[in-house]
Amino acid sequence: MDEGESPEQAARRECHEEVGLVPSTVVRLSAMYPTPGYCDEEMVYFRLSGLERTDEQAAVDEDEDIEVKTFELRDAREMIRRGEIVDMKTVVGLALI
Repeated sequence: MDEGESPEQAARRECHEEVGLVPSTVVRLSAMYPTPGYCDEEMVYFRLSGLERTDEQAAVDEDEDIEVKTFELRDAREMIRRGEIVDMKTVVGLALI
């Protein structure tokens, strides 16, 4: 999160920056500590919906190379079972919806 930014505002901004869309609805699902005892990072999960394009140009991080793809939820869950999605933050996020 940027200084002075709420988690919900950060979720909206990140969605715009990462996939070029702005959500009309932001629903907080959960918050978890991925490595308690090691660091104090908290991951906050949101469900974003009503995604729309905007004329406003999003700020993009120069070091990120992102290819946006869409999947049906059942297909994403099958990708987890096949071992194609292995990072825990994504697996947990998909389990929450």
